Amino acid sequence: MTSPPSQLAPQARALLFALASLSLGALCACQGPPRGKVPPGGIRTAEEVETEERATPPLIRAKNLFGGGDLVGARLAIEEVLSEDEDHPQARYLHARVLTGMGEYRGARSDLLQVLVIQPRNALALDLLASLQEQLGEHRLALERYRQVHMSLRAEAAERAAELSQQGLPSPKGVMSVGPLIGMARCHLVLGELDHALANLQQARSSGTVDPAVEYWLFVILARLKRLRPAEAAARTFLRLASGQGGALAERREIRRWLSRHSQSLALPIRAVMVDYVRAAIRLRLPNQTSLVEDEVLSKAPARLLAFDERPVFVTLLTPSGGARFMGVGRGRSLAGALKGALTNIQEDSTWTRVAVRDAAIRIEIGRELTPARFAQRGGHLVLDPPLSPGHHGVALRAGGKEVYLLPCDFLHEDLGSLEEGLELACKRGRVHERAWQGAGDAVFRFETEAFLSPRPGAQPIPLVAGEPGPAPDPTIRTLKRALDRGVRFLNRQLAVAPPVLGKDAQGKPVKDPKSPAEGTFPAAYLPVTGVPSQARASDVALGQVCQASLALAEEGRARVLLGATQLVLDRALGVATPRDLEVLETGAQAALLEAICGAPERLQKRYAAQSRRLARALRTPSRSARLRAATALLARARATGSEADARQAWDLVGDLGNLDLRSPHARRVLIALSDSSGPQSEKAAARLLSWAQERILDRAAASPGDLLALAVAARIAQARQHEQAIAFRTWTLKAAGDLLALQIDDRHQPFCRDLRQAQGGFRDDLVRMRVSLGRSAECLLALRAAYRLVSE
Repeated sequence: MTSPPSQLAPQARALLFALASLSLGALCACQGPPRGKVPPGGIRTAEEVETEERATPPLIRAKNLFGGGDLVGARLAIEEVLSEDEDHPQARYLHARVLTGMGEYRGARSDLLQVLVIQPRNALALDLLASLQEQLGEHRLALERYRQVHMSLRAEAAERAAELSQQGLPSPKGVMSVGPLIGMARCHLVLGELDHALANLQQARSSGTVDPAVEYWLFVILARLKRLRPAEAAARTFLRLASGQGGALAERREIRRWLSRHSQSLALPIRAVMVDYVRAAIRLRLPNQTSLVEDEVLSKAPARLLAFDERPVFVTLLTPSGGARFMGVGRGRSLAGALKGALTNIQEDSTWTRVAVRDAAIRIEIGRELTPARFAQRGGHLVLDPPLSPGHHGVALRAGGKEVYLLPCDFLHEDLGSLEEGLELACKRGRVHERAWQGAGDAVFRFETEAFLSPRPGAQPIPLVAGEPGPAPDPTIRTLKRALDRGVRFLNRQLAVAPPVLGKDAQGKPVKDPKSPAEGTFPAAYLPVTGVPSQARASDVALGQVCQASLALAEEGRARVLLGATQLVLDRALGVATPRDLEVLETGAQAALLEAICGAPERLQKRYAAQSRRLARALRTPSRSARLRAATALLARARATGSEADARQAWDLVGDLGNLDLRSPHARRVLIALSDSSGPQSEKAAARLLSWAQERILDRAAASPGDLLALAVAARIAQARQHEQAIAFRTWTLKAAGDLLALQIDDRHQPFCRDLRQAQGGFRDDLVRMRVSLGRSAECLLALRAAYRLVSE
């Protein structure tokens, strides 16, 4: 079965039709008047036209019919010629062209072989035969034919150059066809000889001929060789050369899709030039200054910035101390042009001034990988389909007649809590109604960006991964110690200014302490700290966690002032609490408060001995779901007071250690407490903890703060016992500590924290939010303390 003409490579089809028109133009020296024109004598009758056509030589008639697309008529006319002279080379060649157009490749091949018997050096016949053999899968034969064509053309070009040289004229460059070299490269590609294919195309490029087909096949082969950077350069050159032409639509779509996924990251010098351009464009200027210094920056830019690149560029100016933020988007035929457009877009904002942005951080994002998407509702929340990963994906849509963008970095830098909140921000920034996104319809896309940040004037750009400035801290002794010190200062700030912890009046309403600071003194920062509400009560579990962390860190000599602040909070929590208040608390709050009391200095334990006894009594008969939390608190009291009754009750609540589900953080905390005790189950608890740690390492999943605390304790036990997995436990603990360090707010976040002083040292709930949680910060600090003790011993 013959292959349809549509399966010919686009470049091959174009070349074949070009060669056909050249050859047919040379079929005869004299031609009759063009068909369809009125002769000088007036309008011709049908009989006259028919008579004239009969008088036209069949070969010329065949050429006219072929040019008009009448392949059947052209075939009949040619067969008239071949019936008289079956070896007529021009008729045989034209017959092969007609058969090729009709999809009869094997018949066309037979015609061309007869032509080559008569004219062995006929370059047109050789080239067409090579194309047909390539389509028929005869790539070795096609390769040899293309090579013959190429050598023939080179010989003709050399003869022409010699003639011009004798006449004292220079030889023109780029006049030799690169079609045979491209055909050879395609055959080598199919045969798996990529190096030979690459050599053919490089020879074609060096000939001086500018042909988009050369760049396309260079891209194909370089991409196959995984040489992504030169493949990208060839792809962009092809798009630049082919952009003014009407054909090659399929190739352009293919390359654009590839570029959206495989565009290489910009090198640091290129990023630095982009930042320098923005700095120069927003710099304060003298009143009489007319020269544009930013254009001088671009005049020395690397060639990559001026190469063909249609991707959008987003520039965001983050002014310090919570000031205004400006975002602009530009697109063009190069990154330099898009960068200019983004700056122009920013300067169109009526609130933009050079004074406001003179010390701004600069964030630049370059769009990539655009995917059609749609909005959907799941579980009562707005989502994107395909799913949107905050920090990795942004949303582009058409709303209110304009293009608006929610950038991937916006989720972290703007502290966005939901997709809907982000879309409203994008609409406001695009100067349309905040709910205009609801009318986007099908014009919704998900996209990714390459992002980097210059935090202050003069600073080198740093990469942003999911909005996070890189690199993330390594879990060394130094960084762990620094993280703990910062955490201590964070806890002290929050506890020192937190609202009073209150009891209840007779009606069960919170009672305020008139001597305590007013509620307005609690930090009202852009990054609000959650966990101690504006009217905190003793029932807050987070309060007990914070006190445990504070006392544990103060015990290690981190900060005496932290100890004082914690004692003040405990005084307020327990000093006004009645026995009834303590008895009606939920088990989690009772356990947290009891552990906090047992971790306090001895004098404070004595002051609240009665409350400690009441809490212990209440915890001895907990609900089934809270048995493990109660057991942990009772073990803490047993260690602090030496109470054997509390220890026995805790062991009874735990039961058989083999039945514990260690996926629960409460079960892991019980094992930690038991392994640190002197009771009969301490050895079994340590063994069970080591077994869990070994399974956890094999899972290789991300560790939570509770996981890290248990891993660090297991690693210390393994290290003391010289366990065979001691090194593996230690390595995995440090990895988990590194993941946790990335959650801490530090100097890296200065450009997009509106009040870094209040949030610095605290821990976020996740990597794509800047909202700090006091309870989570305490949990993270306890875990980091365990990791620090492991590496410092």
